[in-house]
Amino acid sequence: MGRKLPMECPAAPEKAFEDFEKERICQTTYHIELVTPLFGGGAVPGENDPVTLIRGPGIRGNLRFWWRATRGAKFENVEELRKREGEIWGTSSYSSPVTIIIKDETKSKGEQWARYELDQKKRGVKSLPKPIDKNFKMYALFPFKGKAEKGIIIEQPSIVTTKASFNLVLKWPRNIDLFMEIEAAVWAWVNFGGLGARTRRGCGALYCSTLSPSWENVNSLKNWYKRCLDKYSIELPTETRGWPTLPTHEEILLKTKNNRVNVMKPLEAWSKTIEALENFRQGTGIGRRSKNKGKYGRSLWPEADSLRNITGQAQKSFQNRITGNKDAFPRAEFGLPIVFHFKDGSPKGNDPADCELLPPCDLQRMSSPLILNPLAVSPDQAVSIILPLRTNLPGGVTVKYTDAS
Repeated sequence: MGRKLPMECPAAPEKAFEDFEKERICQTTYHIELVTPLFGGGAVPGENDPVTLIRGPGIRGNLRFWWRATRGAKFENVEELRKREGEIWGTSSYSSPVTIIIKDETKSKGEQWARYELDQKKRGVKSLPKPIDKNFKMYALFPFKGKAEKGIIIEQPSIVTTKASFNLVLKWPRNIDLFMEIEAAVWAWVNFGGLGARTRRGCGALYCSTLSPSWENVNSLKNWYKRCLDKYSIELPTETRGWPTLPTHEEILLKTKNNRVNVMKPLEAWSKTIEALENFRQGTGIGRRSKNKGKYGRSLWPEADSLRNITGQAQKSFQNRITGNKDAFPRAEFGLPIVFHFKDGSPKGNDPADCELLPPCDLQRMSSPLILNPLAVSPDQAVSIILPLRTNLPGGVTVKYTDAS
């Protein structure tokens, strides 16, 4: 026997589903714009995803990191930190109460950031590609340069996205007070982090009108930073934690001219920060001696002399140390690993073969605590900033030496 249908339709509910959701769910939305090229960012590390350029899981990972560096800085040990982090961002055992939604994404067409050119003196192409923009610095972008050997292109330079924007929507249950925890992380991520790979070297930098500093703040950026620490109740420790935390406003470095902060196009501001680090590490008169007969001068950092001493190998002209008698590897503080290549290394010459500097205790890498970023004050204007994260520095290093003789 068939089911008898009611003669009248049931009355509509007094409240629509959207109204119930508004009562139970908090929501905040941020419009975010890309101001430097995005390298990577897709499901495959180091590559742009042609379909899903901006990925929620990637943003969640960034927000975890910056939450630890901001609101998580007050915890005294890793156990306390992980407990609270799990309550906000989830664990392997239970999901996060915070939902991340990407909406209204726009993006430019991807293009190679550099191109291999024909070598006019030799057959084939040059060994290094030429960037499409002078502000794209090879010093920061070498992982994406591709590969050419004996004039033949083995791998093309990476495809990058230069322009993109999207709305970041964050939702969480109204009965859980998470606004301060969430916005502190988003604030730090937008201003000092980014999307994709090499964000600590300024790639994928961002701008958000509600979270980034404004033109009015440009000559008092340290005060703006300090006010934001107070606004989000970020309690910075006097000692380093077991994870990276934000520095104080006094530790931030800004590029100035005549005691005023330089405002530039984001790409130019990015380029200036990379140049500052490159010159500090390798610049003539700072990181190395002046050129001699067209050849690069000897390094003024002690690592090369230290490796020669440890291995007992040195070219005759380099047997006398110029950086003191103690073995030291100060550039390890900028991040590990570091590969050292000697032009006259074994078996070609008497200097050491290629050496790799690694963290102690069988670790493979240590992220650089230096954030080099163009801090955007508008979608097309930024200042150069170096943010030294507070973190435990390596208590020693491991030298992985390959005897190629």
